[in-house]
Amino acid sequence: MANKTTQIDPADPRRKTYLQMIKLARDNRWVGCPDIFGNYLIIAICWEESTFMNIPQVGGPAMGFGQIEPDPLTQMSKKFGLGLRVEDMQRNMKVDGTSIEYVGRALHMLHDNLIALAKAKGNVVANPFMATLNGYAGNFGEFKAAWREQAINCWLKFESIQRNAQHVVLQSEYVPNKDAVRQGLFDGTPPNRRAKGATWDALADNVLAGY
Repeated sequence: MANKTTQIDPADPRRKTYLQMIKLARDNRWVGCPDIFGNYLIIAICWEESTFMNIPQVGGPAMGFGQIEPDPLTQMSKKFGLGLRVEDMQRNMKVDGTSIEYVGRALHMLHDNLIALAKAKGNVVANPFMATLNGYAGNFGEFKAAWREQAINCWLKFESIQRNAQHVVLQSEYVPNKDAVRQGLFDGTPPNRRAKGATWDALADNVLAGY
């Protein structure tokens, strides 16, 4: 992931609505993704990383809803025996469902690899959940940074709001209520990109279309 400061276009036609993301996450969840990484977390990651757009990173190598970089793609291909080059996987990610699936695969790969690496050294990962999120954010070693911590906190806050919200049935989906999602979208946006006003209202309104 990269420190994103690019101005957001609230009307970008490439952006999915929240309800579309709910369906994508449900229908394309990677079957092997550990249960601790639920769909609401995957949605939260995709919101912070790309504001629900399946696009290449602006000025960088990452791609997809979850802005996955080349190195994790290489590790995923190896772990899951896909036999694919990075270019092949990036091409696959142009399909929305595959882009979502790869977020789950990335979390699964990082989780298992971190535990295996620690075990090989005779150690135990104290908190595999947080270790995996830090791995996804690149928040370790010389790359550890406050903005990466903020991104992780945004993921956790948005996930918690969705999970704990009063739910409603909408378009045959059981989803958090509109006010909760709107608050989650705001809290799930890093402070350097978070500012209420006309632009924010237009962005939230577009993402909440269908409610």
